[in-house]
Amino acid sequence: MIPRNERSELLRELAASSTGALITCDSGSMEPTIAVGQAVRVRALPSAALRVGDVVVYEGKDGVYIMHRIVFISPARNWFLHIGDASTKAGPRRALMSSIVGRVDRQRRRPPVRVYLQAARTFVRSYLP
Repeated sequence: MIPRNERSELLRELAASSTGALITCDSGSMEPTIAVGQAVRVRALPSAALRVGDVVVYEGKDGVYIMHRIVFISPARNWFLHIGDASTKAGPRRALMSSIVGRVDRQRRRPPVRVYLQAARTFVRSYLP
């Protein structure tokens, strides 16, 4: 998550600058890739430029900004599944592509196989009644 006091500043900076915004991670969900308190650069990109393995910042429910890795993008590219890099039993969650603020300047990497299995289950459940 991104601290509340940095949210509006982040959006203004992303909108005004082609170099992106420097933000601080305040959650352990992306450890060990991104540590709590570590500053990362986020750049605004069109959704077509995003790929599986990218770390993105998106606006979640309740206006909270979250930094997670994309593990699946829907065929229509209108939603994606995401998960933090920290070990957890919780599987990937779904969010709208339109909620993405930008991509974190980090090397893209593939999530572990367990994440793909969780993503497949989540994808199938999303189409079941």
